[in-house]
Amino acid sequence: MTDDIAPTEPSDTVGSDGTPAEPRARWRTHRVAQAIIGVLAFGFGLVFMAVVHNNGTGPNLATATTAELVQILDGVTSENARLQKDITDLQVTRDQLRSGQTTQALAEARTRAEQYAILAGTAKVRGPGIEVIVKDNQYAVDASTLLDAVQELRDAGAESIQIGQIRVIASTWFTNTNLGVSVSGTHLVSPYVIKAIGNSQTLQTAMRIPGGFADSVKALGGSIAISAPKFVAITAVQPSN
Repeated sequence: MTDDIAPTEPSDTVGSDGTPAEPRARWRTHRVAQAIIGVLAFGFGLVFMAVVHNNGTGPNLATATTAELVQILDGVTSENARLQKDITDLQVTRDQLRSGQTTQALAEARTRAEQYAILAGTAKVRGPGIEVIVKDNQYAVDASTLLDAVQELRDAGAESIQIGQIRVIASTWFTNTNLGVSVSGTHLVSPYVIKAIGNSQTLQTAMRIPGGFADSVKALGGSIAISAPKFVAITAVQPSN
């Protein structure tokens, strides 16, 4: 059995035929390129695993209601749009690699990997945002009402959303139960605590739009409290395996 020998960095020496060996700079560029590819592959892996996990635990399409089917279609459409943008961004990164802009490409790749982790819900997030507490003693606030809240927050630029202990991502689904709401298969009851990270003023305005989420909750006999703490912590994560 032979011992494994770790590869060594090429040296800037002259070969036996009198030609210079490969420069260190080229070797380092190759290593950086490999690192970028690894970071991007990791990010795509996070998104793929989260989508597969959620699609595998969603409602049965054969028995889903019209509202649930519309919600699933909206989620798929949103996910496709996000992934298409990612493809465009990756093509830009590829062009930067080809042109030798490895330092900038690596920084952008790392940033994009972090964004993928947030999108896939596999990373905790902390930042400015809002906290919404919905109380409903008559079980009138249903799945469609909470889904409206999520959509309004997304439209207002929310970067991450959590309901109860569930991380909300593109493929998260809502259904009604006898005593509350099921979010991706997890049963939640009042009070519903919704956390969202983003511009707190914009998010609060979105929740209070006339005829919007806050008015809907009140019309159903519930109550709503909206606060904007200095920092909001999104601690729920999607499993990455």
